[in-house]
Amino acid sequence: MRDGENHLPISATVLAKDALYECATLLPDTGDPSRELGRTLRIAAERLDEPMRLAVVGQIKRGKSTLVNALLGQEVVATARRELTFNVNELRHSPVENVTLHFRDGRPPASIPPAELSDWTVYDSGRLDELRTISKIEFGLDNELLRSFRLIDTPGLGSVHGDDSAATLAKLGIDDPAERYHLQPLLHLLSRDVSAVHRESADELDRADAVLYLFSRGLHEQDRRTLSAFDEGSGNSLTPLKAFGVLTKCDDDWPPDPGGVNAADPLAHHPVEEARKRVHEYLDEPAISRIFYTIVPVAARVATGAQWLDAERFGRLRELSRLDPVRLVEELSDEGEFGSATGGPVPAAARRELIDRLGGWGVHLACGALRDGLGDEEVRDHLVRQSGVAELRELALRHFGNRSMLIKLNQAVRSVRAELAHYRERIGPDTGLRAVAEQVGRRIERLERSEHRFAELKALSAHYRGRLTGFSPGEVRQLLEVTGELGTHCAARLALPPDASLGDMNAAVQERIRYWASRANDPILAGNSRQVARIIQRSYDGIAERVRLAQRFLEMAD
Repeated sequence: MRDGENHLPISATVLAKDALYECATLLPDTGDPSRELGRTLRIAAERLDEPMRLAVVGQIKRGKSTLVNALLGQEVVATARRELTFNVNELRHSPVENVTLHFRDGRPPASIPPAELSDWTVYDSGRLDELRTISKIEFGLDNELLRSFRLIDTPGLGSVHGDDSAATLAKLGIDDPAERYHLQPLLHLLSRDVSAVHRESADELDRADAVLYLFSRGLHEQDRRTLSAFDEGSGNSLTPLKAFGVLTKCDDDWPPDPGGVNAADPLAHHPVEEARKRVHEYLDEPAISRIFYTIVPVAARVATGAQWLDAERFGRLRELSRLDPVRLVEELSDEGEFGSATGGPVPAAARRELIDRLGGWGVHLACGALRDGLGDEEVRDHLVRQSGVAELRELALRHFGNRSMLIKLNQAVRSVRAELAHYRERIGPDTGLRAVAEQVGRRIERLERSEHRFAELKALSAHYRGRLTGFSPGEVRQLLEVTGELGTHCAARLALPPDASLGDMNAAVQERIRYWASRANDPILAGNSRQVARIIQRSYDGIAERVRLAQRFLEMAD
């Protein structure tokens, strides 16, 4: 008598799918506009049964692939500094590992052995003609996170003005002249440009159910311009319901000053915690809070490096952990010098490998944990936790995963409405097709009116966009709880422990219903807020009905 973690009650799911398939049958099977709208309707229906599509997006060279690997807890996507092919990578759950190539020239998709994956994801001057034909690479992996999400690793957003000049590249936040030098000719050799890469990434962002938008250490002007373009667009691609900001590469801010050891307490400096102060400043900006539910600082390189460590590398770290901690920070403050140092217990080649995979802060963290007596597996867990990646994963599962069907339903209707508007533009004065378009539009509107989850979406949108007035923090908390923030089970929606009895749930829900019925008739509340109060009351009515059904079921004779 309760929701599964990723599904609405079956009646609501079937209602939505039936409505979308019904709309598809209304369309004639002739003409490109009708076929395309029918395809959109069928895809929207099919995706209700699939895991959420979670896109990782941001400006070019923001560490998107590194974050994808960190979230998965395994190194899957190539993360070379420069020589990548700038394609979309889609990762989905599969009990058997497999790789599928999708082509730009319309050829059918082709399967390749997983061992050959790097041949198609890393730039190779001898295979340019083949690499140019790839539009997307799909990975099937037996990874637990992919049971909840399909991860979409995008190549990167460029200039919102479509300018691929060298001057634009310089404004993308790629501050390293060497990166700019290599990026422009590489894109040219692959027959790509910044505007094309931007369009592909923006399309994936728009199609996604949920989005992780990456900033590199800070919110650059180019990021602000791109976000402003999405915020002002009619598509409303980014909202707090579906988008997190992610402040990446926080470990690049370690040590705390160029000298490192001159800081007040160089051993205690925590770049991820320091970044949280900037996060609060960003979220105080209305233009940012209108888009993101939260912004999470991470050091993804530390988390991916933790998974890479093996017994031999832990042995190297133990040798380093025996050095005086302040002396080690001094050495790590210059990564180049640390990697080239000769003498001592750890050879230069091993030092370079450690600093490249973990960064200076990651080596410092690992050595500190080893000095504290942690075992290898405990050190790995410590690094992932300190990197912020574990927090990001848990937040995504809670905020997105607990509302997956709610968000997918919203995305399905959004995509259908967008294609329906395009369809109306293309069919011209054809009265027969216009009548069909009106039928489809009315059917979608009927679905929205009949399914209470759309009302819950409106209530959440009003909250996230700052349009609720007169609600106390406790009332806002109940809005979030009843719509699944803490979990989808009835007890979680009532903020009760998982083992709460039916009696406890009934007492709690009846109290909430009385309270919100009173608030829904409170003349002090503005009209929009009173409407949200009625939506919350109806949500609790639904929980009360479930509790009653459960009680009746238990009382039935064998």
